[in-house]
Amino acid sequence: MDVLKKIDFIKSSLIVSFHGHDAFFPINGFIPNNGYYNKLFSGDNKIIANTPYLAEVISELGCSKSNINTIPIPVDVDFFFPLKNKVVDTDTVKLITVGRLSHVKGQVYAFQVLKKLLDLNYKVSLTVVGEGNEREKLERFIEENNLTQSVKLVGSKSQSEVRDFLRNSDIFLFTSVATNEGRRETQGLATLEAQACGLPVVVFDSGGVKFTVKDGETGFLVPEFDTEAMTSGIIELIENDKLRKKMSKQAVQFVNEVYSQRGIDVTWKYLYESLSNGK
Repeated sequence: MDVLKKIDFIKSSLIVSFHGHDAFFPINGFIPNNGYYNKLFSGDNKIIANTPYLAEVISELGCSKSNINTIPIPVDVDFFFPLKNKVVDTDTVKLITVGRLSHVKGQVYAFQVLKKLLDLNYKVSLTVVGEGNEREKLERFIEENNLTQSVKLVGSKSQSEVRDFLRNSDIFLFTSVATNEGRRETQGLATLEAQACGLPVVVFDSGGVKFTVKDGETGFLVPEFDTEAMTSGIIELIENDKLRKKMSKQAVQFVNEVYSQRGIDVTWKYLYESLSNGK
């Protein structure tokens, strides 16, 4: 398409959405950056990034900032919403994380945090939703650190099942970190889905994740790799039930106001209309 556009066979602008893996070279481990996007970035094509972080990465690849629009991946808040009469387990605090089992998602850091909490005699459990090539390594960590009774690796689940797990949990963790190549999470949709379901979140400040949480209002944003800070944030939520409930309500409100499917659909509508009107 970008070649056809470059030779003027296609007259209209192209709208191309980047999601993250497509902005870090080598793409998929083998596509080099030898001018790969030069044609796409030339002219009046509109490039979509899901966060300002990804927009900056795309800009560094050679795309004019004037051609980049930031439109996040939305949440269907008619599907992801809290239970009205949630039964709270006063004995054990249920932590949860959702994402494929991969290095960039950093689940091993969630396990380290869990171990710290258990060593401090907090009654907590951790559910891990997702599947991937890190499973064997994570299972070995669980066994070596005597976490078998406290961690559940439940595998890949449908959206309905993910929603049910979120609704029946108390605090969401997101431990995404940089890969050796410098690639980071560009948004973190699971963090938003968790907040839509009423969970306060404690997340690493990695890549575009910071844009999915209001630090101190819907959860805590802690330095990347800092398991001590993440542990402290969770402890504050465990010991301050009033704060946890307040953050739960603010999390739902935040996602509905900023990331709802309905609201972001309007943004897309304006973008397409502006192009059709020649603006």
